[in-house]
Amino acid sequence: MDVSQTQTAISVVEEDLKLLQLKLRALMSIKCNLEDQIKKLEDDHNSLQSAKAGLEDECTTLRQKVEILNELYQQKEMALQKKLNQEEYERQERERRLSAADEKAVLAAKEVKTYKRRIEEMEEELQKAERSF
Repeated sequence: MDVSQTQTAISVVEEDLKLLQLKLRALMSIKCNLEDQIKKLEDDHNSLQSAKAGLEDECTTLRQKVEILNELYQQKEMALQKKLNQEEYERQERERRLSAADEKAVLAAKEVKTYKRRIEEMEEELQKAERSF
């Protein structure tokens, strides 16, 4: 091989080397970008995991509160139902007593009428007896 062929071969190899170096730089840049994106995605993933854990804790707390509130509601509902039943019983008892008192009053009024009539009859008999003497 002569010098010119060698120089040509060296030039070709140098050109290939430059192209490969350019490709290598481009690939290194792409690799750095991808590594940055991977790090960002990992950070985002960790942030989302933390947010998820926080939301799960909040959800658990809220479920417990709902359960407690449901229990309190049921207790209050039962207490109100018991109070309502007691008031209804007392109302019926008052009604029964009033009805019994009304019946007694009606009977007493009838008895008073009967006694008045008997008194009048006895007074008439007494007057008749006095006249006949």
